[in-house]
Order: sequence, then C-alpha cells, then structure tokens
Amino acid sequence: MVKQDRGRGQSRDLVSPAAFRGDELAPRVATALRRAHLAEANAAGEARREAWRTTRELLGAAIAAGYSARILAECLGVSSESIRTRAERDGWLSVTAVQELTDLDAGALRSWRSAGKLSQELRSPQGVVFYPALDVVRALASG
Repeated sequence: MVKQDRGRGQSRDLVSPAAFRGDELAPRVATALRRAHLAEANAAGEARREAWRTTRELLGAAIAAGYSARILAECLGVSSESIRTRAERDGWLSVTAVQELTDLDAGALRSWRSAGKLSQELRSPQGVVFYPALDVVRALASG
C-alpha cells in the first residue's frame, strides 16, 4: 500500500503496482471489465460507442494500475495486442457507468470519495459526475 499526498495534509491509500500478483486480477476489477465488455457487445448505435469508450478507459486504468495486458486479455478472451491498442490512459468514468459495472450505489461512491479513494470528480455542464478511471480501478482492487 502506498500513501499519496493530496495536499493540505491529506493522504489516501493507493494500491501500488507491486501489490498486484502478476497472474491474478482482483475479482472486482475482473467483474467490471467483463461487464464493460459484455455491455459493448450487446449495445448498438450511440450506446455501443459509449460502451466502447467505457471499456477503453477501464482497460487503460487497469494497465496504469499495474495489471499486464496479458492478464487483462485472458480475462476478456481477446489478444494482448487488442488490449494495448484499445487502452486509453487518463480516462474518466461516469457515476452511472461505475454503478452499472460494479453494482455500487451513489452512496457507496460518495463514501469512496469521502475516504479519499476517488481523488477528484468532474462535473459536465449537464450535471453528469465523472471519476478518474484509475481511481475506480484502484478502489475496486483494494476491496
């Protein structure tokens, strides 16, 4: 576990890449990835594009968190090259996407935010709240 200084004397626990066992994907991260991949396969039109972006941002966050493309590819039944090509770092996930992928409610996400597991939020002009995908993956991995 690594502490990250958030300024103003605050810190939060982060799961360091070294904390991951190289051949094992945290169960909650695996579930979120599989749900994102399934949503993408079952969607059409604009919903499919949005599901594709969500999967892409989740993959990028998982790689940034220290998971290998190989273990992510095994989880989804695709090639490692596909993972590397699709992954987008520094992505943001909407609260709705996080809830659908994790079965967490808005209250749980607020608790994560209060506990420092989610470093910041972004609010669109329409009022949609987004969290950094990397924070979401790290929070899922930490349990």
